[in-house]
Amino acid sequence: MNTLRILTLAALSSASSAMAVDWESARRTPAELTVLNCEAVPLTAGQGKGQFLKVPAKLDGAVIFVESNGKKIGNTADFTVTKEGWLFVVAHYGYEGNSSGDWDDKRWDEAKFKKNGWEEVTSKSMGGPLVNGGNAEMKVFAKRVRPKDSMRLVVNKYSAPALLVFASPNTAPKKP
Repeated sequence: MNTLRILTLAALSSASSAMAVDWESARRTPAELTVLNCEAVPLTAGQGKGQFLKVPAKLDGAVIFVESNGKKIGNTADFTVTKEGWLFVVAHYGYEGNSSGDWDDKRWDEAKFKKNGWEEVTSKSMGGPLVNGGNAEMKVFAKRVRPKDSMRLVVNKYSAPALLVFASPNTAPKKP
């Protein structure tokens, strides 16, 4: 019985380390998505649309999907995967008001992401924190997603989760 436990713990240990983000693979094989009412822009440090106060080194070259001009997404990220690859979800879990309305029932918290096969990406593994314009450190989750995966994510009352991928010909921001 003790031997079985040791093997099980060893298997769990190697399984959890196998889930770590493979940054090289994430750059080589980014997911391609259709995101409702959003467009891809470069993930950059600054204070403009789609910008963050701090962007960790490991996210250099990523694009973020932000609201398209004249479109509204509210607190929801609706997307469908069109090509298999790595997808990152950025979430703000800071207090945004009480749980009135049904947003709290639909909310994806850290436990729900992990239960559904997403890995929480630590600031250490990214080379520093991802910090939004409100100076809040964001939570980042990663997963290899498959074509036709379709999700509607809610993480907070007002803030929509952001979707990140590394740039590919189909996710690179379009030049005017």
